[in-house]
Amino acid sequence: MKFSLNTIHFKSLMIALLLICSSASPFETAFIEESVNDVESVSLFLVIGEIKIAGAHDLFLDVELKESGNLKVQEVGLVYGTVTKPTVATNKIARNKVENKFNQRISNLMPETVYYVRPYVITPSKVLYGAEIVISTIKKGNFTYSFNQNGADAATVSRIKTAFDLATAYYNNFTSIVKHVTVNYSPGTPTADANFNGWINMGANAAYQKAGTAMHEMAHTVGIGQHSKYTELMQNGKWQGRRTNEILQMMTNDSNAFVKGDGMHFWPYGINGSWEDDGSDFLYIMNALILQGMKADGLPSN
Repeated sequence: MKFSLNTIHFKSLMIALLLICSSASPFETAFIEESVNDVESVSLFLVIGEIKIAGAHDLFLDVELKESGNLKVQEVGLVYGTVTKPTVATNKIARNKVENKFNQRISNLMPETVYYVRPYVITPSKVLYGAEIVISTIKKGNFTYSFNQNGADAATVSRIKTAFDLATAYYNNFTSIVKHVTVNYSPGTPTADANFNGWINMGANAAYQKAGTAMHEMAHTVGIGQHSKYTELMQNGKWQGRRTNEILQMMTNDSNAFVKGDGMHFWPYGINGSWEDDGSDFLYIMNALILQGMKADGLPSN
């Protein structure tokens, strides 16, 4: 049932608040903080979803504020830190508006570091925290490249280098893949191509000398359409690995979403042509996260 959290009230909590107010001094106006687990009637109302995604510097979580009474909510968000039971005084990410379900990215984290995360709500008189989760960021990837310019003009060199600098930054931040590839300017190549051995040809068409194409070709070098494991996992046009599909479902808020593909390419977010490259942060993150999911499902990177 859809509902507006701005008008939600928890009867049971109002009773608790009345008890608190009746026992306090009339001069006491301190803000009260409680764990949700300390309030029996709302012990399950604030929940971080089961699917959790980690990069080297980022976490992606979904949060649901369930209807279970009459609590008036003024603010909702996440708190996090490297010590257990973080509070709103530690690190807080507040949503712009009160929502009953949302995805949240936490950025600027340290690689290979354990973080404690709790959802929270603020009511007129207190802060309530949901159950704490423990999650670690991943090891930062080490995807590197060398570049054979082969007489390309300065503008072409700049475009290709910029493309791969950006593409490898996304792979290194959102995957733990370790691989070195050789980028070869090949004016006779119509668009671009690559193989599992790590050889990438970039043609003279400037529309394909962008980060999206670089990521697409880098994906080939780690097995997309190039390794028997890819063929094994991409059956009847649908990816069979669990982790990759979990990532797509969580990041798109679509529990029915599945990564699809053929013998050479996957979609969505495979960036299978220059027309699919809108240059957006979300597109590049999704491409990298799906590759990390495929790696977790068994696709080798070397």
